[in-house]
Amino acid sequence: MVDGMGQTGFIIDYLHGKNANRLFRIGQGKANMNIYVGNLPYSTTREDLEALFGEFGVVEAARVVMDRETGRSKGFGFVEMADEAGKAAIEKLNGSEIGGRKAVVNEARPREDRPRTGGFRPRGERK
Repeated sequence: MVDGMGQTGFIIDYLHGKNANRLFRIGQGKANMNIYVGNLPYSTTREDLEALFGEFGVVEAARVVMDRETGRSKGFGFVEMADEAGKAAIEKLNGSEIGGRKAVVNEARPREDRPRTGGFRPRGERK
């Protein structure tokens, strides 16, 4: 499939409501699950997540969230994989020990809209 920019790839359509965290790859007709992985050791890498979740099925994407200022892991990440494989991984890995820490593994919730804080506010808007 070719996207609007002429590059090969998939268009990702985010659903609304209850299934907001599920991703559908258009043209393949299969659902992917976005999985939250928390309480990770700070030394965990993307490759570690791919290897761990790869035991349950094909990992479409994995990332460890890094602190912008320090470049150090924040201790959590996300893995995207097929629904069935994702459910099996959650069931098996939630509460298990990863690098000496009890992991929290569950289906990721959609990101909530948060008010922006900090930055410049004109003098008249201060309280």
